[in-house]
Amino acid sequence: MQPKYIESNRKNWNERVPFHMTSELYAIEDFKKGKRELRPFEKELFGHLKGKKVVHLMCHIGLDTISLAKEGAEVTGLDLADDAIVEAKKLAQECKVKVNFVAGNVYEADKILTEKFDIVYLSYGVLCWLNDLTKLFEVVKNLLVPGGRFVLIDDHPFLAMLNKDLQIEHAYFSNNEPERVEPEGTYADRTADIKTESYQWWHNVADIINSVKAAGLTLESFNEYPFGFWPRGCTAVQHCPVRRRSHRQIHATDRADHSERGWDERRPSGSRPG
Repeated sequence: MQPKYIESNRKNWNERVPFHMTSELYAIEDFKKGKRELRPFEKELFGHLKGKKVVHLMCHIGLDTISLAKEGAEVTGLDLADDAIVEAKKLAQECKVKVNFVAGNVYEADKILTEKFDIVYLSYGVLCWLNDLTKLFEVVKNLLVPGGRFVLIDDHPFLAMLNKDLQIEHAYFSNNEPERVEPEGTYADRTADIKTESYQWWHNVADIINSVKAAGLTLESFNEYPFGFWPRGCTAVQHCPVRRRSHRQIHATDRADHSERGWDERRPSGSRPG
């Protein structure tokens, strides 16, 4: 990815942080009071977390990252937006939860983080910010211990075709060229004064699955669910466990998981709730 795209997206997400910290969508004060935790289907995906080493990539302000730690996991969170990481650290301290938050580019996560993890997690509005999914999944593979799992939950690609009136307006297939998105507030606050444009890429289902295979991960399943969590509801979600190849053989327990979701309208660009 060209440096100008990375820097523009970093600035864009830094500008969002103060608005997200005070938005009703994130409900930070309620979170501090323990009124938000992992959702039931997420807990089912993760299974037993106590004592597991987990890294949450593209973690934003860290709500889901902190929630993982509350389940007993030893958690690291990484995000491109350094202002988001500053707030995530403060929030973890206020919640009296130990999380290692680190600022950095997800494509460099396997160099920034020197340890290996039982679970690598990516969630909610992440793939659209990345142009090279094979490279992403190679980084994931490098971060996993043998027997480790990759959990990815994201938007259903079909949503990118729809306009606000639920009419098909955009092509399902893309040419991997970035879409320049002019700032119009954020998904959490439409009145937010965001000044920096962002750049996004759209990936179809085949792009995702083939990139998983190209990175040396073995796809175990792919599911869609009839629910979601953005303000206007949803119509589908997908989950696909993936197995990580070791250097010599595939271990039955070397697994990673991926999920995607769709809604009853095209989600606001760049949505990422936790």
